[in-house]
Amino acid sequence: MAGNLHVLSGSNGKIWCNGDRVPGVTKWSCKIQAKTDDVVECGEWGTGTNITGMSVSGTLTLDKKNSYLIKEAYQGISGGAIPDIKLISGAYDEVTKQTERWSITGIVFTEIDNNFESQKNTSQEFPFNALMAKPIETID
Repeated sequence: MAGNLHVLSGSNGKIWCNGDRVPGVTKWSCKIQAKTDDVVECGEWGTGTNITGMSVSGTLTLDKKNSYLIKEAYQGISGGAIPDIKLISGAYDEVTKQTERWSITGIVFTEIDNNFESQKNTSQEFPFNALMAKPIETID
């Protein structure tokens, strides 16, 4: 392969929930957004931006193999007692042999998707909000 023309493949991605590998993951998305306030000062025509915090949200989609995440999500939604959930995402680069890993803590699953359809694989989506997300290993 010439130069740096390769990109990471989702086929090499893995998710762990509280240390256990989550089987059947087909899609992963986690977004970190800055919370901002406008900064307007006398004598300035422009509007600046002040970062005041952040929000973390995402969705974990998987082919249903067990009920592990349903139990975790239901515990928080039905009882109001939010379980301590930590997700680790890892995307491995076959070319460089490096991995990008993220730690997402304070997970609150906000929805339980219970469905099936004749002659189709059963998949489930688990949307979530989180307290914090940070990179714990990066690719050079």
